[in-house]
Amino acid sequence: MNRTSLTEERTIDCTSSGPNGECILVAPNAKKYRDPAKYKCRREPMPQTEWNSLARNSTTRLACPIGCEPDADLSVLVKTPRNNPLCQKYYTYGKYRDANEGEWYLWLTEPCRSNITTWCRFRDIPLFVPKQKTV
Repeated sequence: MNRTSLTEERTIDCTSSGPNGECILVAPNAKKYRDPAKYKCRREPMPQTEWNSLARNSTTRLACPIGCEPDADLSVLVKTPRNNPLCQKYYTYGKYRDANEGEWYLWLTEPCRSNITTWCRFRDIPLFVPKQKTV
């Protein structure tokens, strides 16, 4: 049995000319339409950690909900443009799940300005199916 994970792409577009430099949600293959107007980014305090020297001067981050289904997990993060040295995963952009809301967020902080893409991965399909032995 060959199964692939069912995924839906989500991008926060932070490089197009949005209002006040905000990011907008792009969900091109969502089963249910995601109205970008209903998925507003929010400014929140940037967690400060000793190991994160890149974001030391950032006091806030922009966190954007991406509208994955509640039982979904996220796959990898991809930034565009890829050669932006100001955007470093875990340091100036990343993902987290808000446990109170049950919503996934993609976030970025200064000096990073990029588009961030991920894929909602649904848990009803196993990520690994062992090969069956042939006789």
